[in-house]
Amino acid sequence: MGFPVLQLPHVVQRKLVSMLDTRDVIDLSFKCKAFRRMMKFTRLPCKSLKWFFKAGNPGITIGYGDRKLKIRLHMRHASNGDDFSNCGKVGSKTIAPSRLRFIRCDTDSDPGTIISIFPKISRHNMWLKSNKKVHPIDMLETYTNVLIDIFRPDEFRITWRLKNLDDFFKLFVWKITKKFSIFKFRTYYNSDPLNIPNAITFLKDQIEATQKMEIHIEKDGKIPSIQQILKQKRLEIIWSPCFNLETLLKMECHYLDINRSDLFETGNLKKVIHAWIAGSLPKLECLTVKGRRWEERKVIQLTKGIETFEVTDQPDHKVFYDHTWNENAVEIVRDFDKRRASVFLDETKFALIIWSANGVLEKTKPAEWEPALYSTVREVRDWDSGDDTDDD
Repeated sequence: MGFPVLQLPHVVQRKLVSMLDTRDVIDLSFKCKAFRRMMKFTRLPCKSLKWFFKAGNPGITIGYGDRKLKIRLHMRHASNGDDFSNCGKVGSKTIAPSRLRFIRCDTDSDPGTIISIFPKISRHNMWLKSNKKVHPIDMLETYTNVLIDIFRPDEFRITWRLKNLDDFFKLFVWKITKKFSIFKFRTYYNSDPLNIPNAITFLKDQIEATQKMEIHIEKDGKIPSIQQILKQKRLEIIWSPCFNLETLLKMECHYLDINRSDLFETGNLKKVIHAWIAGSLPKLECLTVKGRRWEERKVIQLTKGIETFEVTDQPDHKVFYDHTWNENAVEIVRDFDKRRASVFLDETKFALIIWSANGVLEKTKPAEWEPALYSTVREVRDWDSGDDTDDD
C-alpha cells in the first residue's frame, strides 16, 4: 500500500515535499494530476527558470541553490537554426504531460542535475513520423505549465535562437511574464529580415530586462536599418550591422557593450568621444567595444585635439578590467558640467568610463546585476559554438 501523501495536512505535505529529490517531485507531478494539484499549494522556491529556444535541443533550465536542473527535448534531425518545419505549426496540437517520459542523465562532473525528456515514441521517429504534428514550442508550453505549478522562481531568463520570428511574437512565455533578468535574442542569416525591426520594437516596448539584454543579428543586407532607441539598463550588441552609429549614440543605456561590430573603426570611436563631450549619452556609465583591431592603437592618437590628463582612478574589475589600464588610459573632462571620463584603447578593446562627482561609477545597478558580469565573455563564446552552456 502506498503512503497517503495526498491525505496529509498541508504543513506536513510541505515538509515531506522538501525532503524529496527535486527530480522525483517533477516526475510525480507529470504522472499524477492529484499530486500536481497539491504542488500548486506547496510550490518549491527556486532561483531562476530559463527557457532556451534553439535548434536541436530546446528546453528549460531550473536553478535552485547552487544546482541546476536542465530539461531538454532531443531532436536529432534539427540543423543549426532549423525552424522545425517537419513538426507542424505552433498551436496546432498539444501533448498531455502523461505522454512524456523522463530519462535522468547524471554526469560525473555534475551528478543528479540533468533531465532529458521526450515523448513515449521511437527515438528515431520522434519528430519525423509519429509526433510530427506537435511543435517543440507547444511541448515546452506543456512542460512549463507543470513546472510553474511546482516551482516559485525568483527570476525568469530566456534565450531565443530560432529562425521563425512569427513564432517569437506568439510565444507562450509572454502570457507568463515579460520581465526577465537576462534576455538573449539572436537571428540567423535566413531569418525573415523584414520582421527583425518588428522584433526589436517588441523588445523595446514590451520586454524588461533587469540585468542584461543581448542582441545578436547576423549580417544580412536585406535587413532595414533599425532606429529604435533601447532603454535597457545593460545592453550587449553582437554584430548587428543594422544598428547605425547615430542610433547607438541615442541609446538610453547605462552599460553598453558592443562586440565585433564593423561599425566601430577608429574614426567612429573619435565621434563617440566627441559626442559625449557635447552632451550625448546622458545616462551612459560604461561603453566597451571589443572584437576589432584598430588602425590607431594609441589612446593619445584617439584623443588628439582633446585636453587629456593622467588617470587617477581605476574602474571596478566587474565593470571593466585590463592589466594595462594605467598605460593605455587617459582622463578627459567635459567643460559644461566638469564630468570626468576615462578613455581606454589597446589593440582589441576600447572603453569609455564615465565617473560620478565622487570619483566612482554611479551605484545605480540592482543587487543581482553584478554576478552576470563575470560571464559576459564566456556567453559571447557560447553564441559561436552553438552550445547552450550560458544558463547562468
